[in-house]
Amino acid sequence: MNFRPSHIPFDRLVDWVEARLSVEERNQLQRHLTDCAHCRQELMQVERLFGLMQSDTSVDPPPAVVNRALRIFRSRQAPTTQPLLQRIVAALQFDSLQLAPAAGLRSGAAASRQLLFSAGDYDLDLRLTPTEQTERWAVAGQVLGSDLITGTVALQGVTATYETPLAAPGEFLLPTVAAGDYTLIVRLPDQEIAVEAFTVGR
Repeated sequence: MNFRPSHIPFDRLVDWVEARLSVEERNQLQRHLTDCAHCRQELMQVERLFGLMQSDTSVDPPPAVVNRALRIFRSRQAPTTQPLLQRIVAALQFDSLQLAPAAGLRSGAAASRQLLFSAGDYDLDLRLTPTEQTERWAVAGQVLGSDLITGTVALQGVTATYETPLAAPGEFLLPTVAAGDYTLIVRLPDQEIAVEAFTVGR
């Protein structure tokens, strides 16, 4: 064992003080200590620490007192906080309702509507389709993004809120809704995408 290239590890100094070294190991450490002022200083500190521990006359508190103190501090621990949720308001990029009507399309006929929004790293494709039920609309869509993970979609109206989970690959289909004004919220684990104040069926 050769300690010359570096200093003596702390655990070996403890072994020295507690007399747990063989004669050969002790001789090797002694040769190193002769040449190394740093290790001599460290050894003195360890010996001083052990001397203090051996001369300590304090009495340990009863276990019941220790357990009570631990319970008090555990009950005062700060509650874990949820990470802040980033909210992104989606920006409208495309609305098929704003296109000129195709030739031959009857005036006043209810037609499907496609909306495309952008929100940070995501795009949201939203489709509003009239159903056979009077004044009821199907709301479906897809969240497009390279790192898309699970989440939920909520459609909030004046009188009701509808919610559904995202299905792979980011698609969703909500229950049919009445015509009116709505807000769509896509909740992902680390952020929320909001499509504010869009109209269904008017």
